[in-house]
Parts: sequence; structure tokens; C-alpha cells
Amino acid sequence: MDLHYIITFFISGFIISGISYFGNLYNPFAASILSAIPLSIPSMLLIHSRQKQKTFIEGTLHMIFILMICNIFCYYLMTSLDYETYTAAILSILLWVILAGVYYII
Repeated sequence: MDLHYIITFFISGFIISGISYFGNLYNPFAASILSAIPLSIPSMLLIHSRQKQKTFIEGTLHMIFILMICNIFCYYLMTSLDYETYTAAILSILLWVILAGVYYII
């Protein structure tokens, strides 16, 4: 296995663990800032072809917009409609899967 993928795995785990730590033990607002780390920009550096990097960063730009829609949807479900957290999360992720699938097909 390539060391590159192992390092990527540990960095990703560190970020997810950091979000959990800050959100549960310190400050949920700080966790939200950590969760907004622009992972696509450093991830682009791991892609070797310049053309693939351009395609990747363009795709992430569109996917960030879709993610924003899903986050707004989750926020709306939790605050305005008072959905349970898990229900709002599952519905928001399902919306993301649908929108991402449509985006990929188109």
C-alpha cells in the first residue's frame, strides 16, 4: 500500500476526531469552523495531473454549493420543523446523495 494513502487516512481521521472533540467537549461553534476546513484545496495537491486537478477543483466548487443546500435543509428541518437530529441528518444526506447523483449524471 502506498504511504500517501495512509497519511491521507490519518489526516482525515484527525480532522473528524477534532470535530467530535470540539463539538462535544469544548465548543460546537469551534467544531463548525473546523468542519469547514477546505479539504478540497489540499486534496487537489494529491492529484498528479494538472488537468485532473482542474476538473477536481471545478467539481468540488459545484459540490460545495450542493453541500450548502443540504446544510440549509438540515438546519431548516431541525430548527423550523423540529425534526430529530438523526432524522434531519439522514434526510439531508439522502438529499446530498440525490443531488450528487444528478450532478454526476449530468
